[in-house]
Amino acid sequence: MQFRDRKEAGQELAEQLRIRQDKGTLPHPVILALPRGGVAVAREIARALEAPLDVLVVRKIGAPFHEEFGVGALAGDGPPLFDEATLYRLGLSEADLAPVVERERKELRRREERYRRGRPAPQLRGRTAVVVDDG
Repeated sequence: MQFRDRKEAGQELAEQLRIRQDKGTLPHPVILALPRGGVAVAREIARALEAPLDVLVVRKIGAPFHEEFGVGALAGDGPPLFDEATLYRLGLSEADLAPVVERERKELRRREERYRRGRPAPQLRGRTAVVVDDG
């Protein structure tokens, strides 16, 4: 599907999600946008569903020899998640990636602070999280 812009994409997706909400299959939604492009899409969804909107900051853990080659990811204060099969094939261990993880965690925290400006992360227990990106 092609859209004129992110706003239109959000409105189209919101229509589909509103149907689910009306049927009761999307209880207590909270909309989590992946910065930056996902925010414009998510704004339209949150408005249509009358749901809270927040950001979900994530960071890719890149391979030491090529940062764009993702071998894992970080979100929040949780432990890193790794693609174990890829680490095995590359002969890497989680310990090998500790410096990358530390650098990305620092950047993740910096971005969370910038986007949230001191607001705490939303409580998700008992909510239906809708994660939105623009890709």
